[in-house]
Amino acid sequence: MNPDFLVSLVGEQPIPNLLVSRYLQPARQLLVYTRRTEAVAIRLRQLISQHTDLSQDLRCQPYDFEALQTALRSRLGNPATTTINLTGGTKLMSLGAYALAAETGCPVVYYENEGRR
Repeated sequence: MNPDFLVSLVGEQPIPNLLVSRYLQPARQLLVYTRRTEAVAIRLRQLISQHTDLSQDLRCQPYDFEALQTALRSRLGNPATTTINLTGGTKLMSLGAYALAAETGCPVVYYENEGRR
């Protein structure tokens, strides 16, 4: 499963998103981050694409469910070739992204690392 477009919610830990990105190897990736996780998003963007420009990514409010859905909906692209990574972000960001995925039919992924190496 190599999606054309991967949407990743950025939390305080970049490694889970980096591992998902490296595994899926999407052609394009949208990082969804907050003011608090902007530095993490910059580092993650650099690891993914060798630059730190977040101008094409999406900065959102961490607890505004409706605003996140509206912003994501406008950037989503073709649901058949888009995958949403629910690993990072706040719980409300994950819920908003999941609800949008359920509405549009986009597949979702979640990197579960608890109790594993």
